[in-house]
This record gives sequence, structure tokens and C-alpha cells, in this order.
Amino acid sequence: MDKKLKYLIFIFSLFVKTNIITAQKQLSIAYQQRYGFIIPHRASIAYLVENHIVGYDLQISKQFNDTLKDWQVLYKYPLGGVGMYFSNLGNREVAGNAFSFYSFINIPVFKTIAFFNISIGLAYLTKYFDYQKNYTNIVISTPLNVFISLGILKEICLKKFCICPGISFTHFSNGSWSKPNLGFNIPSLNLKIKYGNNKSRMLIPLIKLKSYKEYGFFIACGIRQNLPQTPHFIVNTLAFNYNNTRNHKFKYGCGFDLFYDPSIIPRTQNIPNYDNYYPYLRIGMRGNLIMIIGKTELLFQSGFYIYDKKLPDGPIYSRIGINFNIYRNLQFNIWLKSHFFRADVIEWGMTWFFRKNKN
Repeated sequence: MDKKLKYLIFIFSLFVKTNIITAQKQLSIAYQQRYGFIIPHRASIAYLVENHIVGYDLQISKQFNDTLKDWQVLYKYPLGGVGMYFSNLGNREVAGNAFSFYSFINIPVFKTIAFFNISIGLAYLTKYFDYQKNYTNIVISTPLNVFISLGILKEICLKKFCICPGISFTHFSNGSWSKPNLGFNIPSLNLKIKYGNNKSRMLIPLIKLKSYKEYGFFIACGIRQNLPQTPHFIVNTLAFNYNNTRNHKFKYGCGFDLFYDPSIIPRTQNIPNYDNYYPYLRIGMRGNLIMIIGKTELLFQSGFYIYDKKLPDGPIYSRIGINFNIYRNLQFNIWLKSHFFRADVIEWGMTWFFRKNKN
């Protein structure tokens, strides 16, 4: 048996012991296996993939059941917790393996028939691009990366045991902090076995809360690289957001972005000249969809450039991110901006907003 798999089984046994000790705290433990493949979204990735992707998860979680917290009632008492993930990456010699630590939430959907899973964390990749030792890996150039996984699963429970089939989409990327960064995208079929407290969820009427309009100003910066062993560039963003809400589960709206990205001109040159500094502005307009989970928000955006002289990335851009309310009308934001399957930059920023109740 593979040594790494033995380690996972050992850790899983610790999870079992932890569950026995903490049973009164209504914790659940789970083991999940994934079977999938890497999407070869670039021709240069296709040569790398030799095998299917087999992944393993260990999770510990708790069902939220506080009737005094609006968001838990609105989402019909979701399940939240932390997990560890291990998988191969299709080529042991070149791509190596992935180890991830993440937090997750399972939100009941379709009247609690199924669950929508969102997992976000950090991943350590054992193999990555290196000019001398691993120059054929042109997918990832850093050991530490972002881990994002989205999926749908179904719970079939008998007393304290549940079998949970599902599907998921997993992404690894460093946000172009260092190049190359084509990123791994892995769809998979999953099967989870869960043991713990499985309380039935009550279908209750949605809480009647005051709807509001929200206006916000976002400022952020990120660091990106064009090619290996070239200078890093600071990318700045200034944005205006308008959002609307009805039931406090979702915000939806639109916004404008002003991007200042000095890395673009060298990207468009046949022979990049990094000795000069090239200011570059582009303006985008986009739509927003935001999931409200207490003081945390999950953000999904898609937009297009209304002003971009060079259009090196095409006219469409998108974002996925997370917002944390840190003080009254102030948020801390981590957003991953991309162009289809290609990451552009990780934006670290702050949002100041104010709200106006509807009549």
C-alpha cells in the first residue's frame, strides 16, 4: 500500500477517535474518494496527463442549527467544517501530488433533496516548474496554491451513517503570482461515507427581512508575472458596486472596474522589453452574484471590457472570491480574476459600502 495512503488512513482513525470523544458536540466525520480527470484546456497540458485523478478527503463537520441566526435558517441549516485532500495529478514524475487543507459548507438545495458544496483553502503541490529540475511542468510554478472545489452531492442516511454520491469541480492555481500558471482543472465523480449526528432539517418559512440596496467602492492590488524569471508587476483595481437584495440569501447587481496593469504592454511585444515602464488602463463592466453566509460572502462576477486598446486577454473576464465583514461598513476581499480557464491575478482589497432600505 502507498505510504501516503497509509498516512491518510492513520489520520482518519484519529478522526474516528475524535468523533467518539466529542460526540456530545454533534460532530460528524467523513471519508470521501474522488475519481476524475484533468481538463486539457491548453494543448501543452495534454502531453502531461498520463493517468486519471484519484483523490481522497477526510472531513470533520457540524450541522448548524441555531434558529436565532438568520442566515442558518435561510439556508435550512447547512453543514460546515474543515477537511484535508490528497490526490495524484496525472503524472507522478512531472506533476507529483496535491495536499490541501480547506474549509467547506454544504448548503441544502432543491428543498433539501441535495446539497451544494463550496470548499476553499490552500494546496501544496509536490512537483512544480523548475528550470533545472522540472522544466517540463509548465502548468504550475509554485508549491503553494489556491484550492477551490464546487460540487453537488446527495445524502442517503441510515441512522448515523450516510452514503453521499456526488460530482465536483476542483481548481488549483497561484493566481499568476509566478509563471507558468496554466492551472489544474479537475472534474470528478465522488463517493463519501459520513458518520455522525444526522438530524433531519425542518422546512420552515423564509424569514421576512428588510430588503435593501447597497452601494460600494472597492480598491485592491495584486502581483503577477508574465513569464518565468521576469519582473513582477503590481496590478491595481478601483471599482464601484451596486447590489440589490430581497431575501438576504443573495445579492445581485452590477459594477464598473478600472484596472491599472503595467504588465500588459510587455505581453503584447514580440520581444518583451522590461527595462521600460508602461502604464496601461482598461475599463470593465460586469454583473454580480453574491451568496450571503452570515458575515462572509461568496462572490461570482462576469463582465466585459468596454475600454481596452490591446485586448490581450479577450473581451470577457470573470471573478470568484470571498468577502469578510470586518467592521460595520468595511469588508476585506480576496478575489481571483481570470479569463476563462486562465488566472490573471489575485486581488487583495477592501470595500467600503453603505446600504439604503427599500420603501
